[in-house]
Amino acid sequence: MKEEAKLEGLKVRVEMLRKRREIEEKERLLKQQREDYELEVEMKLAEAKANVFKKYDNPESSDEESLLTKSDDKVDSSGVHNLIRSQTEISRMMIDQQKLVSLPRRELQIFDGKVQDYRAFIAAFEHNIEQLTDNNQDRLYYLQQFTSGRPRELVRSCMGKDPKRGYEQARRELEEEYGDDFRILSSYRKEIEMMQPIKGENSAAMKDYLTFCVVFGNAINESEILRKMDQTESIMKLVSKLPYRLRERWRLQAYRIKGKSHKLAGFMTMLSLSENK
Repeated sequence: MKEEAKLEGLKVRVEMLRKRREIEEKERLLKQQREDYELEVEMKLAEAKANVFKKYDNPESSDEESLLTKSDDKVDSSGVHNLIRSQTEISRMMIDQQKLVSLPRRELQIFDGKVQDYRAFIAAFEHNIEQLTDNNQDRLYYLQQFTSGRPRELVRSCMGKDPKRGYEQARRELEEEYGDDFRILSSYRKEIEMMQPIKGENSAAMKDYLTFCVVFGNAINESEILRKMDQTESIMKLVSKLPYRLRERWRLQAYRIKGKSHKLAGFMTMLSLSENK
């Protein structure tokens, strides 16, 4: 087991070294392009100056020649402006690349199959891995590396296929297995059922409770399906876990809301009361 972990660590280091070399190569090419553009700018400026001197050295030139010279000056001026814009763009790209290199290494948590963590994991994976490489073989390799248990077995089953089809299938199977809104809601409801009621002024338990409520609320808000569903049952079960004093405050507030707007108190009302305990 220790040797396997060491091997995985070495694989990660090799891959990171390859990425670093790719970035260094891009920086080298950008630097070379910048130097080429700077040289071209100098040449264009020199040509423009030469044309100006030529114009004033030959004051008796015909109107036609004068018009041609002015036209050439405009072309030269336009070319210089284009080169300057290109140089500015290259400089910006080099600065962005340097910022990327100087950032601390981003950590990606391994997804072990907990349904509630799936959305956050996929968002982090897309940002930290998928957007940084177009190579589907690499994407599939990293997807396997950052999963464990059942999710990893699903990804591994797609490894022998064409990289593009394999990666797309792995993402699709993970989505079907762990991204279903109803399954996510069911997992939250099970966790609510298992919660122990908070007694008295147990601040640690209250903090854990509020953290869960925020995460649960975010999951609801991020899903159009869950937003449209009636969460009254879940809310009432969450309220039942609160200390007696907060439960009474909830009932009073819910009664006022119903009497004033003829609506049931929602999830945010419950969360607001809990935070302002």
